[in-house]
Amino acid sequence: MLPKLTQPFYSTKSSGTGLELALVKRIAEVHGGKLLIKSNLMEGTTLSVPLPIIAAYDCSMISLLHLTTSNKL
Repeated sequence: MLPKLTQPFYSTKSSGTGLELALVKRIAEVHGGKLLIKSNLMEGTTLSVPLPIIAAYDCSMISLLHLTTSNKL
């Protein structure tokens, strides 16, 4: 199920559009980042969006968005 979560119009909810994570992934990629999804039954699901920091001498990646939910996928 995890690989499908970023596909447009894929949803596990009856009222979901399935566009939210697809849009987050695309916006992150446009800005040089990516959407990372980790999930396990004991800890829930973690979404991270590492984006590049552009500075004079630093091109390191940091996670600007880190959400943890107790909802199980």
